[in-house]
Amino acid sequence: MHRASCHQPRGIEQLDAAGVTEPIGVVLGDAGYCTEAVLAGLPDDGPDYYLAARNMRHGKPRVGSRGRLPAGATLMDKMDRKVSRKAGRVHYDKRKWIIEPVFGQIKTGRGIRSFTRRGFHAAAAEWKLIAATHNLRKLHRHLLATAAAPITAI
Repeated sequence: MHRASCHQPRGIEQLDAAGVTEPIGVVLGDAGYCTEAVLAGLPDDGPDYYLAARNMRHGKPRVGSRGRLPAGATLMDKMDRKVSRKAGRVHYDKRKWIIEPVFGQIKTGRGIRSFTRRGFHAAAAEWKLIAATHNLRKLHRHLLATAAAPITAI
């Protein structure tokens, strides 16, 4: 089973557990989540999906094929076109400042470039610890900054 089909229900459960009740409008995903099987399994009445159908070059906009899609276009071709268009790029480019900085901060700022434990479950547990400490560090810095700010009367 592909990882997108494995993680999607769990992601919904995590949102429910966190008390998020707003409907999901747009879902962004990288090329690792985009396969014909995953695209065929996406619900028609759910959120709008923008999954990179092919690896995109960093900082360079993709140029999708122009003109009409061929009659035998695959779901991958259709998604590639959707993401390559201007409206698709507006959504997909949000990944640059939503999720990608976290990986850069973990890799560059903290020097964590690989897992020290081997095996899927061990690496997953290590990633949870890395992500938790990343969030705790951000929370700690925020609390220090707000506590140091002077309290002013209204």
